[in-house]
Amino acid sequence: MKRFSDFGIVNSDPFRGHRKIDIEEVFDKEIEVTAYEIAESKYFEEDSKRSKNAYPYCLKLGFKMDGKELLTFTGSKNLVETIKQIPQSELPFTTTIKKGKDRTYYFT
Repeated sequence: MKRFSDFGIVNSDPFRGHRKIDIEEVFDKEIEVTAYEIAESKYFEEDSKRSKNAYPYCLKLGFKMDGKELLTFTGSKNLVETIKQIPQSELPFTTTIKKGKDRTYYFT
């Protein structure tokens, strides 16, 4: 019987091995962004019933913090629209995520 490794398939998931944490744990701490992915939010329909400001996309963010590989998700329109401007070829980069008074998240 063949082993998976016999197929020569390379796992290319840039988030493999990352432990998921809540974005609240990331605020005001320096992180090294190593990967990101933007996808349609699976909560958009539900969120749009509660708020006219619901955003249809979700950011999956892979990063290193305190030497650990971590992962977080956010529906923050500001973070999604900002990171779209950074080509994947420019990764990794260092940043801090802040939470503004109006509950807006932003990179610094």
